[in-house]
Amino acid sequence: MKRTLLAGLLLAIATPMFATNYTGQGISVTMTGGGDYVITQNLVYKFNFTTASGFFTNAWDGNAPTVSCSGGKCGVTPTPAAPGAPLADASKVSGTQPGSACETNECTFFSGGTLTGLTYTQTAKVTPVSGAIFTFTYTYVVTPTTSSVDPLTAWDLVQSSGDDAVVVPISATIAGESVVVNSTFKCVSGVPGTAKCGKFSFNLGTPGYNLADNRVSGLVVTVTNASSVVVFSQGAYSTVEDGVPYGTLTFPYTTNAGSNGATAYLQSGDAYTIMQSNDVPGGGFGPADLEEAVMDTVSPSLGPGSYTVTLTGTVKGNSASASILFSVSQQLHISAGDCTPPAN
Repeated sequence: MKRTLLAGLLLAIATPMFATNYTGQGISVTMTGGGDYVITQNLVYKFNFTTASGFFTNAWDGNAPTVSCSGGKCGVTPTPAAPGAPLADASKVSGTQPGSACETNECTFFSGGTLTGLTYTQTAKVTPVSGAIFTFTYTYVVTPTTSSVDPLTAWDLVQSSGDDAVVVPISATIAGESVVVNSTFKCVSGVPGTAKCGKFSFNLGTPGYNLADNRVSGLVVTVTNASSVVVFSQGAYSTVEDGVPYGTLTFPYTTNAGSNGATAYLQSGDAYTIMQSNDVPGGGFGPADLEEAVMDTVSPSLGPGSYTVTLTGTVKGNSASASILFSVSQQLHISAGDCTPPAN
């Protein structure tokens, strides 16, 4: 009797209390076309951040962190043990913003010479019961793996037309994740965002060019120059693709272009793996539940300068969510004659 009562109490504690339905929707857009180009001797080269990042290591320096404290209990609260160092920040190497190792060294990769590294810090916080907040600051070092590189290292030849402009192919893939959680689903731990917590779907419509069934619409690519003047604008269609048989299509998913509803239950990661975590009585999902839309490529011809490439569009809501308008941007820089880094 006691054992049965205890088991019932534990089950009640472990089982999350949901409303009848929680629904959420997120949008992920991966756009290609940004980056850094050089036009030289009638040839066009594009900087390859992936190749360049292989010339650097990126790690915590191994030294103990510095510690600071904030809050009214700092003077009377013993300093807790330091937490583990956070994972190294990959964007400090391969990030496309000024300040990353790749961006800082891109002209060295073009002309040849000695690469330079950098240091940066990351923090981890510990809050004891007393209310004091201890901040542990760790130092990381990005170090070149070679003393020097040859000219045109990590620069790919992409055009040899002899023009004084670059034909830039711009494309994108769009994915939409929907999640439904209700009291019949047995979420592991009941923590929003954890695996096996609800029914997930990446449905976007009927595969092919049946635009009436494609939830992605209104795609427009706009390019503006450094003075914010529009130099190119063009609409585009997309094609919905799925994996037939089920499991032959997968892609990385991260909500980065808008969301609505119960967003705490959206998950990031491999889309097929997220689908496998469906916790629905009876299960059941197929190719139509795992889809992405591939935008037709548009190719503006652009001369030297700095540009912002923006893709806007709409993903029609599912039966329980409103439509989401999205806008994502990338930077584009074109040099003439020699490599010149983008302005900070």
